[in-house]
Amino acid sequence: MLKYIGGRDVAFAGLYLKAKEYVKRMREGKVHIMGMTKNAVRALFAAPDTTTKLGVRDLFLMLMCYGVAGRIDEILSLKVKDLRTEVKDPYAILHGKGSKIRSVYLQLGIIKWYERYIKLFHEEAPNQEDYLFYSTVHGQRCKLTQPAVSKRMKLHADKARLTCNEVPNPMHAHLWRHTAACHWRENGINIVEIKELMGHASLTSTMVYQDVTDDQKKEAIKSLENNVTQTMKKKWTMPENRSLTTMFGINVD
Repeated sequence: MLKYIGGRDVAFAGLYLKAKEYVKRMREGKVHIMGMTKNAVRALFAAPDTTTKLGVRDLFLMLMCYGVAGRIDEILSLKVKDLRTEVKDPYAILHGKGSKIRSVYLQLGIIKWYERYIKLFHEEAPNQEDYLFYSTVHGQRCKLTQPAVSKRMKLHADKARLTCNEVPNPMHAHLWRHTAACHWRENGINIVEIKELMGHASLTSTMVYQDVTDDQKKEAIKSLENNVTQTMKKKWTMPENRSLTTMFGINVD
């Protein structure tokens, strides 16, 4: 505000300069991004009824959200032509913020469901300009909306939660992006590569995924415990403590 006032009237410019020098910014809390567990991901993938047309669409949509770690609008903005599956290494072209374009390779599991999905929703000769995910309005294939996706995600999350209490509540589409990034870190992909995969303009945005994951913490503690206990002298085997072993019936031989 002071910067704006000083720009409008030079007589007040000093107020902004003094405030900039003496008024310190409040310290912002560190953002801790939490993705879903792998158990939750498996439960969500198992939730849609893939004997139905809508179930196939929902599963393929979730696979895409997780597989390419795209923003939900990037996923819903995909057109048929943006998935290049006829090449040796299939990939998707995502149109991100600021008209930036990036490509992300597609895993074989996604390709299998893509082929099934495309036959159900785009027939044998799909229009390359059609949205990949669409809803039909007055006979026109329009871009599927985020509220419609959120409604379906909630439905599947409620079902998945019956078998896995690790499924988050509430469940939202953007959580797939966080989850993919967290799992990439768990699998050893470095933070710079994740930045490119996610389409971040600055590495600062990606650094929220730099924290050690819960699984990594557990493994580290487990490893530490193993190293300590293996080298520790067993006190219950010492002569002065043999009465305790006898009392509790412990065989130390």
